[in-house]
Amino acid sequence: MADEIKYQYDALLAGIERMQQGTRTIDGLTGELTNDTKAALANFDAETAVTYGQKSQDLSTALNDMGQHLARTAATTNDTVDNMKNTDRSTAQTFA
Repeated sequence: MADEIKYQYDALLAGIERMQQGTRTIDGLTGELTNDTKAALANFDAETAVTYGQKSQDLSTALNDMGQHLARTAATTNDTVDNMKNTDRSTAQTFA
C-alpha cells in the first residue's frame, strides 16, 4: 500500500543510543578538559591563568549545554517512539 506509514523503530532506537553515547562522550571530554586545564594552569602566571581559565570555563559550559540539549533530544525522541508504539498497538487492536 503506497500511502501507509511504517516506522522503523530499530533505526529510531539506534539513533537514540547514538545521542546518548554522544552525551556520554561530551561529558567525558569536558571532564578531561577540566583536568587538563587545571594541570596546565599550575604553570601559568596569574593573568594568563585567569584568562585561560575563563576561556576553558566558557568552553566547558558550552559543552555541558550541548550535552544537556542532546540528552533532552534523546529523551524526547524516546518518549515519541514509545507513544508511536502504543498508538500502533491500539490501532492494531481495532482491526482484530
